[in-house]
Amino acid sequence: MNPWLRPLLPFLLLAPLSAWATTAQQCRMQPGDSNFGTHSSLVIAREPLQIQTRGGMACDVRSGAIMGQNWVRLRLESLDGNFLRNAKTGDRIPFDLYADASLKQMLRQGVTYDYANLVGSGHLDLRTFPLHARVRSANVAAGTYVATLQLRWYWRICVTGQALGVCAWPGWDNSPGLSGGCLGPVCLQGPSNWGNGMVTQVRLVLNVRNDCQLSAPALDFGSAPLVSSFLPVQQRIQVRCTKGAHYSVGLSDGSHASNGQRHMASGNARLAYELYKTASGNERWGAQGAERRPDGSAESNPGQLDGLTAQGFDYRAEILPEQPTPPAGTYTDSVVVDVRF
Repeated sequence: MNPWLRPLLPFLLLAPLSAWATTAQQCRMQPGDSNFGTHSSLVIAREPLQIQTRGGMACDVRSGAIMGQNWVRLRLESLDGNFLRNAKTGDRIPFDLYADASLKQMLRQGVTYDYANLVGSGHLDLRTFPLHARVRSANVAAGTYVATLQLRWYWRICVTGQALGVCAWPGWDNSPGLSGGCLGPVCLQGPSNWGNGMVTQVRLVLNVRNDCQLSAPALDFGSAPLVSSFLPVQQRIQVRCTKGAHYSVGLSDGSHASNGQRHMASGNARLAYELYKTASGNERWGAQGAERRPDGSAESNPGQLDGLTAQGFDYRAEILPEQPTPPAGTYTDSVVVDVRF
């Protein structure tokens, strides 16, 4: 053999092996927000919500399925106390973090998990590394609620396909400091040293909007032969709104009003009536301006805006006695109760 060629042979043999074993840096931290969306405070108070959240890491996956063994670990450095917080009010909504959509594998702060085993090595989503968050019910004020998660990832990943432990070019991607488990370019065992990994940040965001629950029973004047025989009727409307939310309550003019006067109808016939604030007052309860009723004017639990206690607003309904008696019949009307914040 020509002696000039001998020094080149080892180089020619090792060059391909070095290329296979190169750390490719195809995986990176990808911090961001995962949003639960906007929900009524009443919904938040009575039922849990669930979302799939990004794990704050992403890999540039090539075409085709991820085949063969990959090694991934996840350490939850901080779950922000497992609360989403409203910075303005100090209210908190508890949440839990899970590895799976069925919410069977809860993840806890300060614990390191084999992520591949959690989700099944054949089902790794290397594009988003999904986790799952669920908020528990809470009675809270409206506003934006945020929790900041600190996640530390460790990995040895092949995103291009592998055979017999050899990852196709550009080779295995390793997190900082990770080593061991490989013989040259062949990696068939997990790392012996997982190194320091990399920390990423994911924010969970939930927006809560004001809402109310109303109880407005039907009003019945009964029957009488003459308009003058109808007696006033007293009734109460119950309103329970979002914690800390001030509001006012209005009553519409009904479906048959004329020139600001409420009427009940039976066919083309009309029967004038009115609705007054409080059980004995003479001030009209309407839908605009000063005719509305603020929460502080309630007859029961005024100003008790804790999200749990309803305010009671009394009113008096009266069929106007000075009008002529209309034809016999059943007279009805529909009045809308509205709440404004």
